[in-house]
Amino acid sequence: MTRFFTRLTRELRHSDFGCGNDELDRWFHRIAMQAQGLHTARTFVLVDDAVEGGSMPLAFYSLAAHSVIAAELPESEQKRMPISVPAALLARLGVHRDWQGGKGIGPATLRRAVRTVIDANQNVACGLMVVDAIDERAEAFYRKFAFVSFDSENRHRRLFARVDELEQVLALGEPT
Repeated sequence: MTRFFTRLTRELRHSDFGCGNDELDRWFHRIAMQAQGLHTARTFVLVDDAVEGGSMPLAFYSLAAHSVIAAELPESEQKRMPISVPAALLARLGVHRDWQGGKGIGPATLRRAVRTVIDANQNVACGLMVVDAIDERAEAFYRKFAFVSFDSENRHRRLFARVDELEQVLALGEPT
């Protein structure tokens, strides 16, 4: 059994993917390939060569270029930032419902997304990694990995982490 991440292609059986969140599932089934063609997001899937011949995604994440107005950040972050901060947006992350629940797929997928951003930052600067958590459960998941709210009210569940601090996320095993 070999698990690996690969870019989403039409050959992968992504229409059979279901994470249990209708909004995420619809986006993955209907928009992910289109976003790749338009160069608005890149989607990567985790496959396992022992699961349906490696054609069924176990999980996915999508990244896009983004920017953040420094004034939207907590005051403690604003003083070190330019007016507009280049960022990477973790646009979507989902785990197939059969692979949820303590199997480590979610954390492994997030760590891979973080590694992708850190590697990209070597060539195209981005100061932040941003995520809009889809619900309270997702928000709690990201908080375990050092993501923090943009504002004290966290009205939209928008979270961020500084790219230069994300190495610690990679070092984390299972979150506490």
